[in-house]
Amino acid sequence: MSETPFFVFKVVSKTQTEDLTNTSDIIKLRGIIKHFFKLNSTDEKNEILIDFYLNSLRFCTSHSYSLEKTSCLLGIFDSLLNEFLNLRSTEAVLLCHLKQILSQHSIQRPPYSIEVFSQHEIKSIIDFYHDSFLRHYSLYEFAYSNQTDMMLTSKTEFNGRFPIVLNLEEGKEIDPHSLAFLSPYIKAHEDVELAKEETKTIEEECEEITDQVGYKIAQEMKNFQAEFQEKLKKQDEEIFARVDMLKK
Repeated sequence: MSETPFFVFKVVSKTQTEDLTNTSDIIKLRGIIKHFFKLNSTDEKNEILIDFYLNSLRFCTSHSYSLEKTSCLLGIFDSLLNEFLNLRSTEAVLLCHLKQILSQHSIQRPPYSIEVFSQHEIKSIIDFYHDSFLRHYSLYEFAYSNQTDMMLTSKTEFNGRFPIVLNLEEGKEIDPHSLAFLSPYIKAHEDVELAKEETKTIEEECEEITDQVGYKIAQEMKNFQAEFQEKLKKQDEEIFARVDMLKK
């Protein structure tokens, strides 16, 4: 956004401000606003803008603003409104620009700023702008966006009819083996089941063989232990016999 100018009697002159503040007839006042702000009389949407300018003027009057303050505020709002219409600035951007402009009209430091509004007035102006414009931003955006009416029609492309759906209770069960197109799927399923059975049989045979081998090993160990015990017994008897002979 370019450098903000001072708005006192810039957009709205002193004479125009006097005409606005001294006119009490609403219809005449709307006509003056339309003329001062160059609003096309044939565009019905401009009635929305006239309402905004009118509400802004009432705000100034209700706060007993001087001609300088009234002219300045109407000029500021006009600048922001044109920015919205031409650039479609967002709510946040518009609020930021409003605060920047007001800051240049709150302190007497020429040529950088001039004192028009007090801090208390600035707060009330921001609240008013938020309630009267920003809160209804989406409505303004919709009203001033190009609208395209689209008409959709339907036509019959085909004259076919859907088949009648039979009652499930009247249906009959069909043997899947009688349907040729299911044969590959049925065979594949049977092959899988057969493979499972073969695997199960092999596992059972392996378990049986394992049990038999274990039984034989256990028997061999038992016989070995018996023979070993018998040999130990004979050795002990021979040793005891020799000991007895030596004693004699």
